Amino acid sequence: MKNVCKSCRVQTSVLVLQNKQSPVEELLRQADQLISTQKPRAEVYAAMAESLGLAWKDVNSHLEQRKLILDLNVAYQR
Repeated sequence: MKNVCKSCRVQTSVLVLQNKQSPVEELLRQADQLISTQKPRAEVYAAMAESLGLAWKDVNSHLEQRKLILDLNVAYQR
């Protein structure tokens, strides 16, 4: 039962993160716009945008892996 609750929380967390995907994409779009308009600092903005994109992918990947592990645990406990 405990594992089912954990699985539900992870699924909820995944949904919350998916809902935040649009704001993250908007930040990346704004960073791209800054890169194109502010040439002297373009490298900094490009690095920040790349870093944000990679971090976002990592967060999603970790949550998906955790969800799979919890789903397997729930299936095993049944």
